Amino acid sequence: MPEVISRLEQRFRRRPLVWISLAFAGGLWLNGWAFAARPLPAAGLAGLPAAAAALLCWSCRLGRRPVPLALLLPVLFLGLGLVRGQTAAPELPYPASLAPFFARPGTVFAARIQAPPDFYPDKTRLQLALEYAEVDGRRIPVEGGVQLSIGQSSEDWTIGSRLLAPLTLKHFHNFGTPGAFDFEWFMGARGLYARAYVKTDGELTPLEAAAVGPFQRVSDAAAAAIDRRRQWLRQWLHQVLDPPAAALAEALFLGYRHGIEPPFRDALNRAGVTHLLAISGLHLGLVAVSLFWLGQTAAGWLLPRLLRRSSDRPAAWGVALAGALLYAVISGLALPTWRAALMLICLAAATLSYRRPDSLSFLAAAALLMLAADPNALWQVSFQLSFASFVGILLVYPRFQPLLERCQPVLGRWPPRLLEPMVSAFFLSLAVSLVILPIVAYHFHGVSVAGLLANAVLVPLVGLLVLPLGLLGMALAPALPWIAEPILRVDGRLLDLVRVLVGWFGDWSWSYLWIGLLPLWALIGCYGLLALLLARGPEHRRRRLALAAVVALALVSGVLGTARGRLATGSLEVDVIDIGQGSSTLLIFPQGRAVLVDGGGTWDNAFDMGRQVLAPFLWWRGIRRLDLVVLSHDHPDHGNGLCFILSQFTVGEYWETGYTERSDGTTATAKIAGRRRVPVRHLTDLPRAIELDGCTLRVLHPEPRQSDPAAPPGDLNNTSLVLAVRFGNTQVLIPGDIDQSIEKRLARGEAVSGEGLETLLIAAHHGSKRSSGTDWLDRLGPRAVLISCGFENGFGFPAEATLERFAARQIPVYRTDRSGSLYAVSDGSRWRFRTHREDSQQ
Repeated sequence: MPEVISRLEQRFRRRPLVWISLAFAGGLWLNGWAFAARPLPAAGLAGLPAAAAALLCWSCRLGRRPVPLALLLPVLFLGLGLVRGQTAAPELPYPASLAPFFARPGTVFAARIQAPPDFYPDKTRLQLALEYAEVDGRRIPVEGGVQLSIGQSSEDWTIGSRLLAPLTLKHFHNFGTPGAFDFEWFMGARGLYARAYVKTDGELTPLEAAAVGPFQRVSDAAAAAIDRRRQWLRQWLHQVLDPPAAALAEALFLGYRHGIEPPFRDALNRAGVTHLLAISGLHLGLVAVSLFWLGQTAAGWLLPRLLRRSSDRPAAWGVALAGALLYAVISGLALPTWRAALMLICLAAATLSYRRPDSLSFLAAAALLMLAADPNALWQVSFQLSFASFVGILLVYPRFQPLLERCQPVLGRWPPRLLEPMVSAFFLSLAVSLVILPIVAYHFHGVSVAGLLANAVLVPLVGLLVLPLGLLGMALAPALPWIAEPILRVDGRLLDLVRVLVGWFGDWSWSYLWIGLLPLWALIGCYGLLALLLARGPEHRRRRLALAAVVALALVSGVLGTARGRLATGSLEVDVIDIGQGSSTLLIFPQGRAVLVDGGGTWDNAFDMGRQVLAPFLWWRGIRRLDLVVLSHDHPDHGNGLCFILSQFTVGEYWETGYTERSDGTTATAKIAGRRRVPVRHLTDLPRAIELDGCTLRVLHPEPRQSDPAAPPGDLNNTSLVLAVRFGNTQVLIPGDIDQSIEKRLARGEAVSGEGLETLLIAAHHGSKRSSGTDWLDRLGPRAVLISCGFENGFGFPAEATLERFAARQIPVYRTDRSGSLYAVSDGSRWRFRTHREDSQQ
């Protein structure tokens, strides 16, 4: 035991910052995992660090260490992390002072812009810190932040500006599906608890600056001046470059990343080069190295006598550090930029104090400082990827040095020397990928296979040509625009080349591999396997490799086991998936067959509902193959989410009416199904009834038309496929978006009846007042109604009149906007119900 303690102390003394940072992060993790829902009382919260601190003081006072320092300090920082995590937790769902104003539309607020504006192609977004609300001539203090979207902005709003605005506050809301991104927490961690929208900034009234102290006044003035310069440079980029190149340039040089169009953003993701847009160590490192060299050169030319008495390194470091930090500030100081800037400061401090730099200690110091300032950063994907990348560079990349040395005799010759940056970039990308891929797969459910090759080409191109030329052009733009513009136009051609290469790599059919949901235990296992493979020392090498093989086999078996698909349950399961304002219903039949009816989606498809919400839900359900996909009618809130599903899942058949309002007469979903050779059936060749696992699936509406089936007969909503599934003495009806005119016609027919059956009804048209009429409800006599509608949607769904009709018949109502995803299970005799939010609270 003493030998173990001695070894532990030796390792601790070698890199104390690493162990302290890990302990502090462990405290934050413990708080988020165990105490997020039930915070510790104040006494218990302070107990652990206080006890460790008292024990540490007692040990030092005695002049000996009965308890090893290697144990005391990590325990102390573990407790400090726990305390810091509790104090920094966002006040969810919103601060108490903000609560009354969600029910008061158009309330006038005084607010301060607390972050640089974000520019989108169709809007500008401001982050406001509310100060007070004006109600009946009184000023009521209000706390909390608001995300304000401005449709058309003509003013140059800057950080620190104060304004008066009439705002209708809306809540942030999570999708009620398992494993959904916690958007409410994410915004709350940034101090934002509500959203609002104004058509133009003409509705906003600028206010004078508040009375503050001299330090705050100087700080606000400096921040506003930097923000104005960033916006001026952004406008200059758009004046000189074409729109696509300007959008990429403002992301690379200034940190404005929302101007990039979604198709190119998707290509960046598929090619595995999204990190190029995150201003981080690559960008700041090149700036610092260039300025350091310029500083040394200038000192040698201008101050040769001074260099006889002192070194030029302090002056060169001062120039490099000042320039790099200025670039970091101009770029918006995003999380990767913060990390790189802190690393640079630590490196400069160590070099100027003539200490040997230790990269892992620098990384640990940067992590400790960032987590102490913002504990919630630990749970952000960008923070995890940022530091994991550096771990790959520091620990894994040196393992590839022997391979690089073997390539050196070949690369040292001319012209193969030109390939040396690409070979180095390939091995650097490989080292980083080995460390970050488990995190990427865990959060984004897939990995880029093309990333290794794409980074080998694009990292040298961007790092050695695009970035230096762009920064030089922007530095010269204010004073020498006649020199800066030609430089930037040359850089624009290189940016066009970057776009072409990204599109080329992203278009490869195998460029991106969708994995599905990666369990937490698999994530931990991946890093355990990596640690076994990278462990140093020849001792027990065979044992390590054998253990690594066992871990790898267990990981593969476990992941494949979670994706084996649905097992037969003997029940009919109906899931109404919470996809916001839209509709998507999953049917799982008694022997495990799966049918998906509609996929939700946004009207402009800016948010990929299929990728972000629907696919993770299906993976959580253990579904990778759908026997049938049905589009009820070609509206975006029903069909856009199916595009990703038809592209990435194995699909047996695809059904639709064929009615569309598109100019080419073909739905986007049918095109995707055709490209993947999925059998497509339109209304004219749909079977009116099929048997699936002892259930009968019937198509009740519309009737097939023999002439011009692509021409929609009137309202496209009323052409919705109406499906009925019967299992034993139970049935479920999925009517799409039909209104009462179609409901009445179906109710008068013999195909629809609730007599002798326990009927589950999916409300037509999201519960609008024109649907779910009295004839329809009386004919069916439903056991319950499930409504798919968006939280605080702009249509007012479900309508009060419709809810009153349900209440008059004492029909239980379940809604996705209140309860999240809805689950119903039939054993053939009766329906049982549960909801996502009920499951989450258990």
